[in-house]
Amino acid sequence: MSARGTLSALPSPLRGGGGGLAAGRMRPTDYRYSPTILDRAPDLEASILYVVGGLYGNLAALKKIEWLACRERQPVTVVFNGDFHWFDAEPDWFVAIEKSVARHHAMRGNVETEIARAGDIGAGCGCAYPESVDDGVVTRSNEILADLRIAASNAGTTAHLAALPMHLVARVGDKRVGIVHGDAASLAGWRFAHDALDDPANSAWREDIRATSAIDIFASTHTCLAALRDFDLPAGRL
Repeated sequence: MSARGTLSALPSPLRGGGGGLAAGRMRPTDYRYSPTILDRAPDLEASILYVVGGLYGNLAALKKIEWLACRERQPVTVVFNGDFHWFDAEPDWFVAIEKSVARHHAMRGNVETEIARAGDIGAGCGCAYPESVDDGVVTRSNEILADLRIAASNAGTTAHLAALPMHLVARVGDKRVGIVHGDAASLAGWRFAHDALDDPANSAWREDIRATSAIDIFASTHTCLAALRDFDLPAGRL
């Protein structure tokens, strides 16, 4: 495994670096964690679990999610697994998202992590975009992040965002669910992207994370591309 370090080792306020790549493509070193940290007692238990990723400041979508949860026959636990801020780079809108998300469980994605930093380390949006993503997308994302940093500072929420966890472990029935933003080893990892999941080169990595994390199901949203895979591995079903 190339990933190293644990969540408990992260400094506060957030700081980190990852040289060699441009803003928006680099992956800060403090994004990394070992899958072994997920082999722990559950942070929460749920009868029904909603994992909401990439809300991007969409208040209408948030209200719809809460409406759907109210219609379930059993209690619903809602977890926002990062990047709930994005297009809400206006003071009132930003605060409205903060207050609404605060009613539920929340983690920080690369967006919340970067707008909460005490200083700019050159990570831009922290998206760690691969080469397949157009430079124009990267540039616009970095510009949005800069506006969001101002909104977060004015709202006085940077300390709160920095304190959010990078991952959670939930128990639903007899299954352990690893709720991450990127992948099993990085806040902005892309190994759960649809193409990476089908890449034979990652088969050993998948076996390793299943064995070391004791996670049955991973829920991730960083790549914004829908994917669902079911692997029958020697270490167990994933």
